[in-house]
Amino acid sequence: MKNSNTYEKWILEGYRYFSEVGPEAFSIKELSERSGLSRTSFHYYFESKEDFFDLLIDHLMEEIRKFGSLATKNPTDVSGGIAQTMEAMRTGVLFHMQLSLHRDIPFFNKAYLKGHSLNYENGILDWFLDFFHLKMTREEGKRAYLLFVDVLSSRLGYQLQTNYVSFPISSLFYEIVQDFKIMLRAYLPPGSQKRSGNISSSNQNSI
Repeated sequence: MKNSNTYEKWILEGYRYFSEVGPEAFSIKELSERSGLSRTSFHYYFESKEDFFDLLIDHLMEEIRKFGSLATKNPTDVSGGIAQTMEAMRTGVLFHMQLSLHRDIPFFNKAYLKGHSLNYENGILDWFLDFFHLKMTREEGKRAYLLFVDVLSSRLGYQLQTNYVSFPISSLFYEIVQDFKIMLRAYLPPGSQKRSGNISSSNQNSI
């Protein structure tokens, strides 16, 4: 049953819809209209909206695993790989952003942190510590990384509200990287960080 085309359409349409509106505005009625599938069909495949959210998050975790392998494919240009992969996997990035914006709800906070745990395993945390030349333990690095992505998620949330269709996520990523360098210079004590690495203009122009 769960391998049917209808089931897959529910998941993919729900994934896109959640990435746009988040959990609180999520409506099965609206999703039904968007997908062209009946609400009766929804309840045939899914026990409840909460059950459906569970499955959407499972789908996100698979996408995050793909994200890590694609973003770190070229070890000499992980920053460019992250930017390009964020652009290519836009829906997943925005879905994860919605989790970040709703971290006050334990269910979504747990999913948000699980997604980052996968990124820690797939090399994104190593890139983060190396790129910003942070002299930290991995646990300290995880906290700094979460600050970085919280800033990114907040900026994405603003852009989502004002210009969902056309804003380039890759450019936004580079902006946040530059802003984060400034934050590090302002708040880290002397000697805790070397001079941050640079993102070349050629990397930005190639996206």
